[in-house]
Amino acid sequence: MHRFLLEQAELSTPGVIRIQGEEARHAVRVRRLREGEAVQVLNGRGTAADASVLAMDPKGRWVDIQGDQGVRIEPARPRLEVCCPPPKGDRLGQLIDTLSQVGAASWRPLRCDRGSKTPPPNKIERLARVAGEAAKQCGRAWVLRIEPETDFDAALLPEQGGRVIVGDSSGSDAGATGGAPVRLLIGPEGGWTPGELERARAAGATIARFGVHTMRIETAALGAAAILLSNATIPGDPRNTQAEAHP
Repeated sequence: MHRFLLEQAELSTPGVIRIQGEEARHAVRVRRLREGEAVQVLNGRGTAADASVLAMDPKGRWVDIQGDQGVRIEPARPRLEVCCPPPKGDRLGQLIDTLSQVGAASWRPLRCDRGSKTPPPNKIERLARVAGEAAKQCGRAWVLRIEPETDFDAALLPEQGGRVIVGDSSGSDAGATGGAPVRLLIGPEGGWTPGELERARAAGATIARFGVHTMRIETAALGAAAILLSNATIPGDPRNTQAEAHP
């Protein structure tokens, strides 16, 4: 099913929605949608609506769809924030794409002792577009957020009731996460310094091992995120499968 991402849409009531710009062009010229075809609309903030194509401009300047009342979808638990140095080149976009698909809530660039390069503003904007495209591809109702950069010591301070997990081969099994927020820290290509690991333990962070081999940043982040989300044990929680009518 083709999905549209309209971040300003409330989708609270049924009605006709006109889609313009790149979303319309892609739907007509690339996906070749037809009148009557079923589609879905997401606003990236937890609401999804089924819809059908009413009419379109052959040149892709606009598409009109008839949308049903939106359905509110609760975000996945635990809310997982991934912090890591940006991998080089196209690997950063791949990181955002795969973290979105696996269910992470956000990504934040991380400065650490062995250094990292802050992505320029234009690259951050591109990452937001990658996250939006990934949300449409995998059908997630909440778009992965790209958060401002932080340093290692600030990232060790958990949210109230939350947990910080630092990925490192010296650690042990992270165990079940439960429903509280989790911040996952993945280190640079050269690994954490002894001082960083010492500060992490002093701050009460969990040092966890997620594999037997040395991995690239984007591989380690994806693997650890998948393990943590799949190991969540939340009694009575259907894990983002429950929907309720939008108020």
